[in-house]
Amino acid sequence: MTSDIAHRSAVHQRLVVGFDGSDSSLSAIEWAASEGAVRGSSVRVISSYHTQPVVDFGFGTTGSLVESAETAAWCLDRLQIAASKVFDAYPGVPHDIEAVRESPAVALRHAAETADLVVVGSSGAGVVTRFLLGSVTGSLLASSPCPVVVVPSGSRPSTSRIIVGTDGSDHADHAVRWAVDEADRRGDELVVVHVWESGYHLTTGGVDRADDLTPVDAELVLDRAVEAARAIGACSVRGDLVEGRQADTLLELSKTADLLVLGSRGRGGFRAMLFGSIASAAATHSSCPTVLVR
Repeated sequence: MTSDIAHRSAVHQRLVVGFDGSDSSLSAIEWAASEGAVRGSSVRVISSYHTQPVVDFGFGTTGSLVESAETAAWCLDRLQIAASKVFDAYPGVPHDIEAVRESPAVALRHAAETADLVVVGSSGAGVVTRFLLGSVTGSLLASSPCPVVVVPSGSRPSTSRIIVGTDGSDHADHAVRWAVDEADRRGDELVVVHVWESGYHLTTGGVDRADDLTPVDAELVLDRAVEAARAIGACSVRGDLVEGRQADTLLELSKTADLLVLGSRGRGGFRAMLFGSIASAAATHSSCPTVLVR
């Protein structure tokens, strides 16, 4: 079922995708094309032929040894082939391609200003490219004005299920609202998950489990998020309270979902930094596409 709420996260009716020639970036285009068909949105695919300066020891730093025009032509040709391969299967989805000379992080950040989602692959081609793409994704997570979708390579059967993690923070609340919109749009089940860990303390006999209110707090966090999701959406919503390590649990749950949705930061202070690292780990290693919402 679709509700009016499902249009709230589709302001620009445009999705932006970064392509670097890797398998995961091709999967990112495929995911964006499919999502564009669901949303009625256009898709812009961007590839960068930005090159790092070459260090010539003894003579300083110079530009790339490859001619820019030659590199641009090669980049655009590769982009056209990839886009045609994907969008031939989605004739109703408007799309355009763009090869840019600026760095991929800058290009995607700029394009994200007029997009509803920016989509990237979870890893690049080769060790150096994986490092560069990681820096691109990290930059987007820190600065993108719209949610960032990180897509692993390959495809798997649909589960018609979206999982959203919550820890009670504002960012998590935004993630829940986004997930409700998306579940309404797709007609999927929404599972709201809160993962908590027990505290431990030293005793005369060693280490013992702390007798505190953590389990009660965990139940309250989950109940609040589930109630909020049911109040604003038409999709089926259920809660899942899990005791365990957050990153490991979320990665395991990603095997049962079409999408994993997380806030890019958690509660204040150290917990915010910790949850941000968990979100980044999930985006890098998740079995399904991960949406990170600010």
